[in-house]
Amino acid sequence: MEIKAPILFAWITIFLLTTILPDEAEAGVQCYKCDSTTDPGCQEQFDVSTSGLETVDCGEEVYQGRYCIKTTGIYGGKPGTRRFCSSKDLGNLCNYISRPNEPLDFRACIFSCTSNQCNTSQTTVAQAKMTWLILLTCYWGKLHHLVLL
Repeated sequence: MEIKAPILFAWITIFLLTTILPDEAEAGVQCYKCDSTTDPGCQEQFDVSTSGLETVDCGEEVYQGRYCIKTTGIYGGKPGTRRFCSSKDLGNLCNYISRPNEPLDFRACIFSCTSNQCNTSQTTVAQAKMTWLILLTCYWGKLHHLVLL
């Protein structure tokens, strides 16, 4: 039995979509929860092995909690970082904030992700998985094109 290229491409794409992308319905993702205004270990960049920060189960922390969030901004008049759980995807964006009587602007950001302990850095695991999915889809699309020639 010969498998035609379009059918093979469809099955490979379905397999990749179901194994690489995070499951939105899955609750209980483990996220870091901290506030740099009260916890000196909760800096924007930190070493997981030495920070002493622990994770929480977002499904227990927040109703339908399935997103890990990391924010950087001005908290209590000082630059800081917060990590927490959310039931909503708050997106990934950054803006510059001007403060009165200060010559420099401050960059405030929010990052959302859905993998365990993913709220440690700016590049989220979900973004990395999506990049791989796009690259693999392009590769399979080119392979499919060559098979049809």
